[in-house]
Amino acid sequence: DVLGVDASAPLVAAAERAAERAADGDVGAPGARARFAVLDYAALVADDDAAAGPFDLVVCNFALLGDPVAPVLAAAGRRLAPGGRLVIQTVHPWTAAGDGPYVAGWRTETFAAFAVPFPAAMPWYFRPLGDWVAALADGGLRLEALHEPLHPETGRPLSLLLVATAARG
Repeated sequence: DVLGVDASAPLVAAAERAAERAADGDVGAPGARARFAVLDYAALVADDDAAAGPFDLVVCNFALLGDPVAPVLAAAGRRLAPGGRLVIQTVHPWTAAGDGPYVAGWRTETFAAFAVPFPAAMPWYFRPLGDWVAALADGGLRLEALHEPLHPETGRPLSLLLVATAARG
């Protein structure tokens, strides 16, 4: 069973339609179900009954773009089942820093490198690697693994994968 959460109602609706198409095609495990909810960071932090667990796996895929992030990480940790994992995939900070300074702070993504135009620029909070590790600890999580997939030609890191568990008693 899967619960997908996003703050964007149109993205949640698209996921619901995709799940319906997959179910019609008899894709996935028998009896498995996908549910979806429109929730933002504030709702996840404020209400433990929203998207309540426990979950064996919580995945944040290019989703933690705001600041502060520790309260969101703590909310994710509260939803983990014993032995559950939180996996975060984000742009690798060494790559994301570009020509800018390697210090935490707000940046703007213009999507200029994409082939199709985007309607608007997007603000996002840049975190150096050490800040990611500190945010996990501040959120009551323990870093279990860190992976840095590399570009096959340049050898530069493409993304950062952080795997954490709840640091319960």
